[in-house]
Amino acid sequence: MKVYAVDGALLAEHPVIKIRDLSLAVDNRAKVVRKLISMDMASGNFSADKMDEVMEMLLGPKQMKAVDALDLSFATYNELFATVIAAATDQDPEEAKARFQKAMDG
Repeated sequence: MKVYAVDGALLAEHPVIKIRDLSLAVDNRAKVVRKLISMDMASGNFSADKMDEVMEMLLGPKQMKAVDALDLSFATYNELFATVIAAATDQDPEEAKARFQKAMDG
């Protein structure tokens, strides 16, 4: 009989995204990613008005406030959004950005 243990030895810390002088920890816990998936955001099918809601869900309100304080351009915010989604779902950031851009182009 094989026994598999899923414990702290297999768990990594939250992924971190660096932008300017911020290091943003992304919440990649299963319950959060399941919520993201139920919103159909990870696939690139989303409504733009949900972006802030998803960012706050994955970064938390304190980090989201710090991101807002950066006063990013829309293009930079879009790139950050795609990178946060990629980090939360353990996807390749470039593939996530391409999928996100395709969804934005409609």
